[in-house]
Amino acid sequence: MTRNSLLTALCAAALIYLTLTLVFSSYGILEYRRHNDYKKQLEANVAEMESMNDQLLRRIENLRTLSDVIVMEGRGIGLYRANEGIIRVEGYPNPSRLTEIASPGRMIRSIGEGPNHYPWIRAAALSAGLLVFAAGMVRGRTASRRTQSRGRAPLQNDPQYARSGREMTGATMQPRKVS
Repeated sequence: MTRNSLLTALCAAALIYLTLTLVFSSYGILEYRRHNDYKKQLEANVAEMESMNDQLLRRIENLRTLSDVIVMEGRGIGLYRANEGIIRVEGYPNPSRLTEIASPGRMIRSIGEGPNHYPWIRAAALSAGLLVFAAGMVRGRTASRRTQSRGRAPLQNDPQYARSGREMTGATMQPRKVS
């Protein structure tokens, strides 16, 4: 009986350890989700930066080829042609392109190492294994005490078994003959 209890306890501990490792370890489901979220953030950041790069390339190309764009940029930073004048309107904000700063994308930091769950996983598996072993030992002792106190096999002396109308003969259960 001790051997069966020990084997059951080892199987239970191994099953719990493997299940907890699958969920909580550094290569488990929770870490996979965390890394997947980080990957999505990085992909969104790269897409944003590529979009910004395309806008800046178009702006550079326009500045190289279109004279009207160059004139508008010059006016934005306070440069005017010789025959142009400045008209200031009270209450109207001063448009200045110098305050417009292009962002290079959001700062995304490395996710680094996750929490170390291995000691807790091992402790939980060991505790469960010991609990299963103790329960098997208690169950085995109770069954052996019942057998010793009655002197026969537990099923033959069990009142509930006798009421069920079945009787043990050899290795099979057959209905009891009613007289």
